[in-house]
Amino acid sequence: MLVQISDVHLGRTGGPAGLPEQIARELAEARLEAVRQACAAAAELDAAALLVAGDLFDRPQIDEGLYEQVRTLLGDLGRPVVVSPGNHDAFGPASIWNRRTLEQLGLAGWPANVHIFETRAISRYELPAGGLTVWGHRVEGYHSADDSPLAAFGRVEARGLHVGLLHGALLEWSDERTTMPFSAEQLARCGFAYAAVGHYHAHRRIERDGRLIGAYAGTPVPGDVGEDPHGGVLVVRLGDPVELELRMPWPGRMRRVELVASQPLRNSDDAAAQLAALLEREHVGPDDIVFAQISGLSAAPLDVGAIAAALHGRGRWLSVSDQTEPPIGDEAGSRVTVESQFVAQMRERIEQASDAAQRAVLEAALHYGTLALRGRGAQIRPPVQNLAEAGDAD
Repeated sequence: MLVQISDVHLGRTGGPAGLPEQIARELAEARLEAVRQACAAAAELDAAALLVAGDLFDRPQIDEGLYEQVRTLLGDLGRPVVVSPGNHDAFGPASIWNRRTLEQLGLAGWPANVHIFETRAISRYELPAGGLTVWGHRVEGYHSADDSPLAAFGRVEARGLHVGLLHGALLEWSDERTTMPFSAEQLARCGFAYAAVGHYHAHRRIERDGRLIGAYAGTPVPGDVGEDPHGGVLVVRLGDPVELELRMPWPGRMRRVELVASQPLRNSDDAAAQLAALLEREHVGPDDIVFAQISGLSAAPLDVGAIAAALHGRGRWLSVSDQTEPPIGDEAGSRVTVESQFVAQMRERIEQASDAAQRAVLEAALHYGTLALRGRGAQIRPPVQNLAEAGDAD
């Protein structure tokens, strides 16, 4: 039995634009809580080890307070914790994983039960209890799968169970060339019973010829709207086949939804009702962080604050953005703009047109003029000399 985590990004700052400070603090607390839950799962299940497949921290620089909290958590676990530093918390002269750096800063080093892979090449670590060997590395710059440490690794032939601990980009899912690119074929060739992999923030299984050979645990706490779905704490039961159980410390999602109003919205209450229906259809839960955008047509400017207030409780936090445009003509209601005046004048001229050809030119002017007022480009159709010619062309 093993427990696997990665991509927690402790100490992460920033996030999507507009995220309030209180929610950012809750996310930071949830990331540390994910580490606590991973340790608790390892203790509860009597796991042989807790595997950290990179990016436990968001950056290699040391935040002393955060370091002490994590050091205590891992030390109190009292069983092996094996770490493969990632690209965010990369091993180096000033890294949080570098014991010499910690000594120079006067900080207590990582506890004896924490083993950190410090070499670019894949090396081995035998768990003290015996019978299980973990093979891992530290991330450096790579440019192709041929440059990956897996390419030069060969195949494990020794007896016992052998597990890989890696941080890198599986090429079948991405064309990334900077964070240890590798292929499923390379991974299968190593002969590991299982590979715990980090870097991608969604929980995904790696299979080869119908057999599970590894998995990404994914980030336990999302940090951006692109991380939906995210991952969690992964329980790995070694055997034939390997069994996985994903435990999610943060049950919510960080997501973006868009309400497109094909018919003009009457007012903010109308927008709130339609957005509430959309959130229901999208199964937005009480722990979700939602960035909602309203686009399309609206007869009146929308009060996004009032809409958000009307939807209070639909998710942990909800942001509303108004990207609507005023309708053209009679549907525009009382909304008077330069565009509405232009449309009214052009429609008056169209009604007064003396013949069909003049009317066609004026309608084209209305179409392209409206797009220009809205700052949009358009491909202008060839002019029509008269309706008879247009009919002949068809």
